[in-house]
Amino acid sequence: MLSQPYLFSNLGTNSLQKEQDSSIKTNIDIEDSGSLKTDILFPDKLIALLNEMPTDNGNFFTNRLDYNIGSLDQTYYRLKLQHMFNIPYDKKVAHTFSKELLHKQKEDPSNSIYLDLVAEISKKDNHNSQMPKDLYNEYTYQITCNCADSNPYLVYSLSKAVYVYQNEKSPLSLINLGNTILKSNIDENLIYYLYWYFDLLELGFPPSENNDRIIDIAKKLKYELNDEILYSDIQTLYNYILISKQVDNKFIVDPGYLNLMKDRLSYIFNAYELYYSYKILEIYDIKAIENYSDLFKQFHAAILTTSEHLYPIYVVEENNKIEMLQWQIIMSKLLNIDTSPNDLTTLLSQYISKSLPSNSTMETYYQVLFSYLNNLQYPFEKVEALKKSLQLDDNSMMSKYYLYQAYHLLGFELSSQEIDKLKSESQLSLDKKDEWGMVVALDIWLTFKIDQDYSVEYWDKIKGILKQKESVMTDETFYHYQILKRSMGEKLEQAQVANHFNIRKIDDMVVIKGERGEMDINSIYYYASLLKMSQVTSTQVQKQKEYIFR
Repeated sequence: MLSQPYLFSNLGTNSLQKEQDSSIKTNIDIEDSGSLKTDILFPDKLIALLNEMPTDNGNFFTNRLDYNIGSLDQTYYRLKLQHMFNIPYDKKVAHTFSKELLHKQKEDPSNSIYLDLVAEISKKDNHNSQMPKDLYNEYTYQITCNCADSNPYLVYSLSKAVYVYQNEKSPLSLINLGNTILKSNIDENLIYYLYWYFDLLELGFPPSENNDRIIDIAKKLKYELNDEILYSDIQTLYNYILISKQVDNKFIVDPGYLNLMKDRLSYIFNAYELYYSYKILEIYDIKAIENYSDLFKQFHAAILTTSEHLYPIYVVEENNKIEMLQWQIIMSKLLNIDTSPNDLTTLLSQYISKSLPSNSTMETYYQVLFSYLNNLQYPFEKVEALKKSLQLDDNSMMSKYYLYQAYHLLGFELSSQEIDKLKSESQLSLDKKDEWGMVVALDIWLTFKIDQDYSVEYWDKIKGILKQKESVMTDETFYHYQILKRSMGEKLEQAQVANHFNIRKIDDMVVIKGERGEMDINSIYYYASLLKMSQVTSTQVQKQKEYIFR
């Protein structure tokens, strides 16, 4: 099979059991040990990022920056980081942020936590430094209301915004927050209330009449809070560090946590996490800030191009089965990395055996591929469901491409009627110059080893068209096209892969951009597979091609 991740193709294999070991060896053990770990284009920090995706409790998280959606939260912390590292604001981004925030704050008052930055931008640009009237009215209501509607979050954020806008420091702000603290339980919320109280106190707000009692509560926190609360969130930890400094409590962050934090600075993309990591390091290891200043500037320049829009949202996806299957294949089959204790093989095997047939053709394919690579029996009822889907004459063969690849992995062949239909659809794709249709049509011909002469003739007709369209191909089409080229005797250059995925090498990390955003697992999967394919010599390509048609 050609359009597998290169090293997992099953060329010449006609069933799930036959020739599996020799087939995989043929495609993995080329020129080196079969691992990309030492390749300069797949460095340790990228592997570290992958290693963090599974968690101890059996969940799996992937994350990416999605350029299709702007984020107030990420823009806020990116702008804060730029200020920290003396990088001038991008004025267009800053003004878009201010405009968007003032609009959305009316719909969602929780956005008021970002208002201090809006005020700073307004003052820096010599615009009106007065707080918008509706926000000021809400501020007045929050600090004067002694009812259940008073919200400590809004009391703090609006009080700080008013201070930044017009240097106003009402004594009612800390009276209100102080009363909240006195009524609170010992939990994570109390850490935030105390941080807000001391932050406003540091800015010169008049203290509550209960200031001594509040300080006493803060001092006792070190005896009443456990590490599970303190280390549950990086902002929570930072807030507690600042509280401890305010009341002279000695608190030292776990050295192992600090070391991991420093290590992760070159491969995390969540601006929220980056900001608080740097803020903590400012307190405990100022030299690390100096050392990482250039690194941050490089990442900032590489990831965030000048734009009139908000910076991209940070997306976290939980337990996406396709991504979990891709991750396990990358780690165990391509990188040869021992992923215990967070290996997903057992979990995915159970999922495949117990779950209903998937509605996703791509997930079906990855389930079959995973089963094939791990010598697992694919469930009979799922095999029957796959056959039934292929028998339905509701869609083109091109739209069922992944099902046909799974079908072949399971050891089945095309019927004469399917071959006729494939020839018809292949010609239609050529007539329309549909790059996806042309690529997958030929791939199916080669996968099922149908009519060598027709395959070569079809390639000669489409290769010029595809070459012209290569620069505008989707990630999926580009990936399969590269594998198709290799199978037809052409060598794939790493530069082609790097150019398509906008690969940027920064320090000991690689940044990869796909259609879904920066550092999504699907792009990493394509990138890693194509890197491996690019290591094949022309002689080996020709041998592989001969093997296809033997």
